[in-house]
Amino acid sequence: MSLPPLPVIVSSFSNELDEIDEPFLLVLDDYHVIHNPAIHDLLTELLNHPPRALHLVLAVRHDPSLSISNLRARAAVSEIRSHDLRFSLEEALAFLRHTLDPEIDESRRLSLTRRPKVGLPACVWPRCPRGTRTAQPN
Repeated sequence: MSLPPLPVIVSSFSNELDEIDEPFLLVLDDYHVIHNPAIHDLLTELLNHPPRALHLVLAVRHDPSLSISNLRARAAVSEIRSHDLRFSLEEALAFLRHTLDPEIDESRRLSLTRRPKVGLPACVWPRCPRGTRTAQPN
């Protein structure tokens, strides 16, 4: 049994998603591990004619194998890059004091944030295996 042509699959999938009235997120995590061109083609076609309520989130480690330049040109895409997620040293200290140890000193903070490309995972990881104190919701 063979699959229908890609445009038929995309049209059917898009029509099904278009039945959803409320805005929704479709999150595809680790999209960078997908190397099948048929999947990239399907997603590109879906993005060319997206369902009205769809908000697609791709979590990737590098630019996806998609043609998103037309989305950029129409201002229909928001991109959050690693530099947008990186903490400043002051933010790292505030986060560490709030979630791990209110008494954390400057030397410990420096040892946790000295790594290149410091970000949330780099700051939190060294303490997690020993038990992380979680922040209380406000």
